Amino acid sequence: MLTGLTSRLGRLRLGGGYLGYRGFCQFFVAVLLITTMPQQSFALWEWRDAQSSADVRLALRVMGNALYARDNAADQSGLSAVGRLLFQGHRGENWAFDFNMYHAQVPASLLGTDPVADVERSSLLDYSYSDNAYAHSTVDRMSVRWSHPNLDVVVGRQAVNLATTFYFSPNDLFGSFRAQTFYREYKPGVDALQLTYAVNPLSVLSWYSVLAYRSDTSSSSGWSDSPEWSRSSHLARLTFVRGTAEWGFIGGSVRGDELVAGSVSAEAFQWLGLRAEAQLRRHETERFTRVSLGLEHRWENSLDARLELFYNGNGAGQVSQYNPAAVVDTVYLARRYAAVGVSYEFMPLLLGQLMVLVNRDDHSYLLSANSVYSLDNESELAFSIALPGGRRAQSGFPQSEYGSGAYSIALEWRMYQ
Repeated sequence: MLTGLTSRLGRLRLGGGYLGYRGFCQFFVAVLLITTMPQQSFALWEWRDAQSSADVRLALRVMGNALYARDNAADQSGLSAVGRLLFQGHRGENWAFDFNMYHAQVPASLLGTDPVADVERSSLLDYSYSDNAYAHSTVDRMSVRWSHPNLDVVVGRQAVNLATTFYFSPNDLFGSFRAQTFYREYKPGVDALQLTYAVNPLSVLSWYSVLAYRSDTSSSSGWSDSPEWSRSSHLARLTFVRGTAEWGFIGGSVRGDELVAGSVSAEAFQWLGLRAEAQLRRHETERFTRVSLGLEHRWENSLDARLELFYNGNGAGQVSQYNPAAVVDTVYLARRYAAVGVSYEFMPLLLGQLMVLVNRDDHSYLLSANSVYSLDNESELAFSIALPGGRRAQSGFPQSEYGSGAYSIALEWRMYQ
């Protein structure tokens, strides 16, 4: 089945050449035709008995993107697609299995427009089909879970989520999302061992061991196939509830760095949500802190508002010092950031979202808007735009982080079975 999906995506030539604006419009019309056709709902495959279960699902995303360049660069547009095959099952009361494999077909010029996983993990389960575009298959998750009263053990490629705040999550150390990412259905998996022990109903102690890999540009994923044991991460995390707040503490090593971190999630006055993360990290001879603070509230009419502030101690204080290779485990180049976002359910089938990401050091920004319309129980249509602003590059030298970015527009059709 996955082979058939891969061959169909290949025949569409989504990864080769550019669609052009006429092609982008044709894609828009094609999506409208698809969405107005009757949709039949069915499960791809499932099986149940008294003690076991298994189900196979399929997820498909087809995206049309257009980039409108600003600093004399060429405009780009094209189609991309990501198809996923997912398997979940359990055996008795103790065993569970999770498998998630995707094939992505993305034009090389549009790689920055789609959150295709670029996470540190073995290349043994990755395969590339083309040198001119991103035609790539990988196993995103493949894990086994053993559960016992108060104890869970998960081994294999799995999503490790340590986030407390939403836009900026400095403590989410493995495959974290960017602040402007709206679609967060599938968090990338890493090769890990996870132990979770429920000390009592309000306290949980966890252990994470995550394998590290050397950078290898000759491999299909950009990482080596065998672990670099000396840089592997080992972390202990304790979370507990006191009053109306959930507290968390993390300690250990991350890719050879020493780390101490904490988090809190609470509600003030039964109205205002408070979230915070902080970490102290030692990288080689450098020590730095990262702190994220968030405030949020959801009204009864479904309006949801969120404000987050972020201090990135490893960032540069001046634009002339921006260096992507110098920052550690983050995409943010400066030190001070803010993000403001709102979401609103205009009707039961239509959700709108707006987010502004601001670099408070160079005063550049990125405004992103997204709307999602539910077509039926198994499909939806999403439309998004991104508008950067700030001082633009001069003589090839950047004057701000977001000032020279391209305007973008995207239309996406998603199907789940």
